[in-house]
Amino acid sequence: MMKKSVVIALLSLYLLGTTPLGELLKFPVLIEHFTEHKKNNPKMNFWDFLCLHYSKNSHHGKDLDRDMQLPFKVLSHNTSDLAFFPAADVESELPVKNIPAGKKQSLVYTGFIYTSIYLSSIWQPPKTC
Repeated sequence: MMKKSVVIALLSLYLLGTTPLGELLKFPVLIEHFTEHKKNNPKMNFWDFLCLHYSKNSHHGKDLDRDMQLPFKVLSHNTSDLAFFPAADVESELPVKNIPAGKKQSLVYTGFIYTSIYLSSIWQPPKTC
């Protein structure tokens, strides 16, 4: 049971931090801002509030800073993609042109050959034992 709750907690942290699901944490701001509008205009319902703030013709009033705190108004999606590759025997040739002494030049690579036993084995037909 403990293992399951730890997995759920870690998955929740990951999803809230790396996907737009983290915007759901701003839901209390949405409710507070709706009540602020409701005080100013008692006839306003929640649908009118949503249309006012999320339609193409959304208002740009005095509370623009507060409006930008609403969920899904400003999406900042930051992720870190990681790729892990197994260590492979790599054969490479990097011939470099000779640079005369005293001259500032960048290194120019004239050729690059990358071979790997892992890459070449991908495209081979399956072998029977």
